[in-house]
Amino acid sequence: MQIIDTSDPSSRSSAETEEFAHFKRDIYQKVLKIVFESLRCRSHDGDTHRCADGLSRILYPGILIESQDAEEAAYFCGCRAARATYPCPKCLVSHSELHEIFGNFELRTPNTMRAALQKVANARTKAERQRILVQYGLHDIPVCSRSTSSLDLY
Repeated sequence: MQIIDTSDPSSRSSAETEEFAHFKRDIYQKVLKIVFESLRCRSHDGDTHRCADGLSRILYPGILIESQDAEEAAYFCGCRAARATYPCPKCLVSHSELHEIFGNFELRTPNTMRAALQKVANARTKAERQRILVQYGLHDIPVCSRSTSSLDLY
């Protein structure tokens, strides 16, 4: 992804920094939606393709590997990144337990993260929404249906 801003982050107030981080996450999610749009239906329903041996088969395309740095991975899944209570983009290991390399931690699956974001959407107050987001190490990103979620390709 292109670098969105080249200005000095120390010149911003904390509110401006938070607003700009939200803007970058939003842009990243919109770009990913466009990039993965052509795979959306085919990754779930399959697509008929005539193979080299002459037989027609239903293929399910997907992304086998993602090449992202830590910042991009955090924007991709909407998690809070390195300074968060739950910084890992793959699981819900707490910051204080990062040294436990053999630990067994809940994975950030599309279903568990979608459920967490649904809890946020159903929360009555901003404080309650924030508490749930922090509990899962997430930022508030739009909850997508199964067929439109970039999380499904993660």
